[in-house]
Amino acid sequence: MKKILIIVAPLFLLVFAFQCGEKKPNNPQLDSPSYFYPINLHYKWNYVLLNVQCLPSEEDSFALTVVDRKKRPEGSGWDIVTTAATGATTFVYQIGDTMFSKDVRSTQPPYKILVGPVKEGTFWRDTFRGYEYHIVGFEDIYSPAAGGIYNGCAKVRRTTSGDAKITYFWWAPQIGMVKREEKNQSGQCISGEELKRLDKSPDFP
Repeated sequence: MKKILIIVAPLFLLVFAFQCGEKKPNNPQLDSPSYFYPINLHYKWNYVLLNVQCLPSEEDSFALTVVDRKKRPEGSGWDIVTTAATGATTFVYQIGDTMFSKDVRSTQPPYKILVGPVKEGTFWRDTFRGYEYHIVGFEDIYSPAAGGIYNGCAKVRRTTSGDAKITYFWWAPQIGMVKREEKNQSGQCISGEELKRLDKSPDFP
C-alpha cells in the first residue's frame, strides 16, 4: 500500500501542476482587440524604423507614450503622444469589438486599427481611406530590434484600392503592435517600424 501511495502521489502532483500551468486568467477575452493592444497610463512603446531590407535602423527611432485618460465625443480612451511629430497626439478608444485611433488635431474620421474577434479571417474596411484589412493568421516573429521572439502575433494585411502596395501589421498579445512592413508591388520593403521595447509603469494590465 505504501508503495502505491509513493507512486501515485507524485503523479497526482504532476497532474495538478500541469493543470495550474494551463489555467488561464479569469475572463481574458483572448480575441478582444484590447488583449492585443493593452493601454494604461505611462505605457511607452519604443520603436525603430526599418530600412529597405526591412531591417531596423538604430539611428531612427520614436516613441509612443500614454499621457492621459480622456473622455471625448467619440468615447472614453487614452491620449498617446508620439515623438515622431512634435505635439502629435492620438486618441485611442474601443467601442464594442473595434479599437479606434484618431488624431486629435484632425477633422478626418478615426481609423479602425483593430477589429475583433481577433482571429484568422476577420475582415473590415475603412471606406474613407479606401483601406481593406484581413487578419491572415498568427505567427511567432523574431525581432532583431528587441533581440527576441514575439509569440502568437495576429498578422493583419492592409490593402488600398487603386494602390499595389501592401502593408502588414503584427500585433502581439498583451504588448501591442510589434511590427509594420509596407511593401511595393515587387515585394520590396519601403517603410516600416519594429518594437524595441515596451515600458509598463505600472505593470498592468
